[in-house]
Amino acid sequence: MELNDRKVQWAFLDLPSFSPEYAVKCIVISGQPYLVAATASKNIWYNQPANVEILGDTLQVTNEQAGQLDALFRLAVETSTFMPYPPTIYIDENGDKTLKGGLEAVMVDGNSYTFFSERRAATCRNQLFPGVLKDLIEIGSSLYQAVKAKDIDAVNKVLERVEPTKQVLFEAAPEWYPDYLEAKTNDLW
Repeated sequence: MELNDRKVQWAFLDLPSFSPEYAVKCIVISGQPYLVAATASKNIWYNQPANVEILGDTLQVTNEQAGQLDALFRLAVETSTFMPYPPTIYIDENGDKTLKGGLEAVMVDGNSYTFFSERRAATCRNQLFPGVLKDLIEIGSSLYQAVKAKDIDAVNKVLERVEPTKQVLFEAAPEWYPDYLEAKTNDLW
């Protein structure tokens, strides 16, 4: 599933351990944003890529809807180094402990989820505890389901969860970050 493409504004990718991979992404065609739900016909990891078909469903959205989601996905990627979540302590072979921060540091067994924005990515694994990472995963999964069903009302329900999730992310960010993000988002949409 090619997600790091110039046409892709943002994306959410779920890589389950044993089930087919899926993604939801926003692309722009002739100035109009579309959400695309891409689903692998078989698990890519365990099959030859030539034997896997990528199935897609699309849903046209407004610039405002795409902009709201763009701001969330951009924030998820850009704040990955100061993302709030229960601390994870890693112990190396010498017994030294390291506290890791950010999306990419939260690794437990299970699905791997990747958020793309501006050709950059942040990855996390299954989230067992309530919190912003679990909220982001649920937003991405719900958005995928809504696009797959071509249900704009379900997309709007997902959008209701965007602002509260962004606020939690902003609380963890440095004080200069909200103005920086708003300026970047306004330039795009």
